[in-house]
Formats: sequence, structure tokens, C-alpha cells
Amino acid sequence: MDFTIHCLRYDDIVHKEDSMRYRVFLTTGFFVQAKNVEKVYMDDGKTKTEEFKILRQCLESEIEHYSDITKAKLIFMPVCVGKHYFVYCINLIHNRIDILDSIDYFWAGTSPKPHHQSIYDKLPIINAAFQKVTKDKFSQFDNWSRPFIDVPKQAGPNDRMFFLWKYMEF
Repeated sequence: MDFTIHCLRYDDIVHKEDSMRYRVFLTTGFFVQAKNVEKVYMDDGKTKTEEFKILRQCLESEIEHYSDITKAKLIFMPVCVGKHYFVYCINLIHNRIDILDSIDYFWAGTSPKPHHQSIYDKLPIINAAFQKVTKDKFSQFDNWSRPFIDVPKQAGPNDRMFFLWKYMEF
């Protein structure tokens, strides 16, 4: 998955300079690091936790090729929970977090909410990292709506990576 992210970044930098400032692609490592952060501050309420400092550094590393992330319109964050991947898109055009998920929960007879709760729980920490990196210039997104976007669904059990790549590409 991360190789695909690097290819999309490279394509924007080399071939699509207009969209380089429009779309930002984070690797799966960013959310992996976010999962390790339990809280932003130590018990004193002022000192940042070591895990949060590492997350901030990870985000800084992820966005180093983008001149000003506050001008981005779409930030794609691939997420892995269990064995399934989805894309969370911080949509600054519509002030919402679009969830791009290739599983057809309707046909599976399940609800998507339990699969996504662990991600919802990390959004305040992810938001805090964006605020820290941009010196509070980035939009607060942790309480934005999180609609499930109607996207093509995978038929086979191992098609998810292809779908995620296509979701982010277009």
C-alpha cells in the first residue's frame, strides 16, 4: 500500500504540479503510529507524551514534500484495522471526513460502525498532530461528520488494495 502512496505522490510532484497542493497522501505508517498514542498530554496537562511527539514527527516527515498543507483540499489517510484497509479522506472542501470502504456491509448483513470505532477514537489525537505541525492553522476536523461515501465495492476477498488505490487516484 505504501508503495502505491509513494507512486501517487511522485505522480503529483512530477506530472501533476497543480494537484500537488490539492491532494496530500499519508502512508499507512501514520495511522499505525496514531494507534500507539493513548493521549496527547501527560498527567500534568502541559507536557506532551513521547508517543505524541513521535506521531508529530511522523506527520512532519509525511508532509515534507508539500509546501503548505493548510492549502490542501483532500488528505488521504489509508487505515488498516485487522486485515482490512480503508481510506479516510479529510475533505477540506466539504468540511467532513469521507470514509472510502470497499466492503459491502449491506450484503454482508453487518454494520460498518463497529469496524470503524477504533479509528473514530483516534481522530482527536490525529487532529492534535495536525494542529501542532501547522501551529494551529489547520482546520479542526475531529468533530466533522464522517459519511460513508458510495464507492464501488470489492467482489473478491483480496481486492481491497486495488480499490483503495483507485479511490485515492480519482
